[in-house]
Amino acid sequence: RDGKTVHLWIRGHLPPLIIGGPQDPAGFRLLPYELPANPGIAAGDVVVFVGYVGADPPLVDAAANAGAKAIWFAAPDPSLTDARRRGGLVIDQQWRVGDCLVPVPGYDVSILPPSAITQLACYWALVDEATDSPR
Repeated sequence: RDGKTVHLWIRGHLPPLIIGGPQDPAGFRLLPYELPANPGIAAGDVVVFVGYVGADPPLVDAAANAGAKAIWFAAPDPSLTDARRRGGLVIDQQWRVGDCLVPVPGYDVSILPPSAITQLACYWALVDEATDSPR
């Protein structure tokens, strides 16, 4: 990391309590759900967005304006075009919006979205790379 910070912003199904927990050796800086006006991103830092769909424009702006590298894990959305144009690496997680699979009688939304599993796999692959863990 060369003294730089990896900032993580979660806006999807990935359980936030996993991040920074005792089993998480990565040491990423978790950005608050409500992104502040100055999120503390600096040149050379890395911003990782683990989201459900698209990219949040304020985070795209903050990363690009700071000169940080950005990685976007999300389903396709027009906002990802701007994120990519501004230097971000976009990883399409290949799910469709509304991907929950199991209807529950008496409950107004379905449950068990495969996007949550994909987000976990992407996150732990990133942790593996960041910590240089043995394979």
